[in-house]
Amino acid sequence: MRRNIAGLFEELPETATVQRDGQWIDIGIGNVGTGEVVRLRPGERAAFDASVLRGEASFDESPVTGESTPRVKGPGDEVLAGSLNLDGDLELQVLRPASESAYSRIVRMVSESQSRRSNVQRFVDRFARWYTPTVVGLAALVATVPPVFFGEDPKVWAYRALVSLVIACPCALVISTPATILSGIASLARRGVLVKGGAPLERAASVQAVAFDKTGTLTDGELRLAGIRPHTEVAEEELLEIAASLNEPSTHPIANALRAAFDGAPQPVEAFRTHPGRGVSGAIQGVPHAAGNHRMLPDSEPVCAHGVSAGRTKVFVLREDTVLGCLDFEDRLRPEAPEAIDRLRRQKVAAALLSGDSEAAAARVSQKLPLVESHASLLPEDKHRLLRSLRARYGPVAMVGDGINDAPALAEADLAVAMGPGGTALAAETADVVLLRPDLRLVPELIATARRTLRILRQSFLFAVGTKAAFLLLAASGAATMWMGVFADVGVSLLVVANGLRLLRA
Repeated sequence: MRRNIAGLFEELPETATVQRDGQWIDIGIGNVGTGEVVRLRPGERAAFDASVLRGEASFDESPVTGESTPRVKGPGDEVLAGSLNLDGDLELQVLRPASESAYSRIVRMVSESQSRRSNVQRFVDRFARWYTPTVVGLAALVATVPPVFFGEDPKVWAYRALVSLVIACPCALVISTPATILSGIASLARRGVLVKGGAPLERAASVQAVAFDKTGTLTDGELRLAGIRPHTEVAEEELLEIAASLNEPSTHPIANALRAAFDGAPQPVEAFRTHPGRGVSGAIQGVPHAAGNHRMLPDSEPVCAHGVSAGRTKVFVLREDTVLGCLDFEDRLRPEAPEAIDRLRRQKVAAALLSGDSEAAAARVSQKLPLVESHASLLPEDKHRLLRSLRARYGPVAMVGDGINDAPALAEADLAVAMGPGGTALAAETADVVLLRPDLRLVPELIATARRTLRILRQSFLFAVGTKAAFLLLAASGAATMWMGVFADVGVSLLVVANGLRLLRA
């Protein structure tokens, strides 16, 4: 955990380009104060929470907010520490020192929540504190009281005391817990759920609410082409080809989505140019073309004339000053998500959405799922706060996430579940449970298996205690023999182990 938290700071730049005495100089980020002006070039990560003074650029804020779609920042907009500048040269005014930035607050919340955590004390451990000395004391009384006070044969009562000790041996009680817990953990591991010990499995059984992150958890976490809508006589294939050709040199997430959607050969683009915060342009076969957001449209072209796709990212394609059409991109819902949420509902577990994405993007997801609550545009500290609110209203709560921005909420949750493949190392380290397969149906399987594990554990415990109590009564009356005592010890131990191993057949 400490290594991964330290790794978060290593992702931030060690120096910043600051304007002092009319010159740009590079100094350590710890020496930059509030109100100073810093320069942020394309490909650099912001080290401070700052306000844009000059310039415009698209920012990848996924490390902080979890939002998959880059956000355009211009003069007056706030840039959060940890955000990656994709395409613009900006001048920023520092709002807070690096030690007080949103990125630093994430690290502090993770550390504080982890320090408050303690393992659940198992009932068997508490039971053993008085069980063993009690039965030893009773055996001593059986061996001494009748001969000393009633003149009984010492050999007879010594034998009965020995039989009682064999019967009362706590092997079955002690072994039933690890055997059953390990069987539950092994059963889940076979299905791709890594549980980090018995205490998390026990907490999973008590979960009454599950909070899900959106990007990379309920959704795939990558922008994909969702629709092509030509506005002229141009064909859909041609519109896609133009957009893909213009974005071929770009490293923008939308450019990656276009390359994945277009399987042909892109056309050569001359005079390629990136317009920070807007899009790209270039000449195809000598004719000017452009692709980008609504800021690339001519002033005479109303955006609403081309429709609105709530929760989606729209890219307009232009030839000279004519809008040829637009393409919609979205972060798609995982196909198994509706079934997973429905299974949780049948288990009487409430499901909520805690997302750093926009209201529209979160609403598009929540409309397709039977969620009890949906919250959007959240910073990590907001998720942290809402998690406590969910716990107060529903009871023990689990958090399912995959990113750095989810780490504080994962650390605060009663049960932290990380999406392993594609997730960050910090999320996996913070979590109690890691899903080795990106399948949300594993979450209700985890809860169902944990509940079944505790049911079997209780069965084994009650069976062992009840059997030993019955044989102890027989031993005290002289009806029990040593071989019956051995059965009450070894035989019951084997039976409770076999009962726990039933979980492996699930």
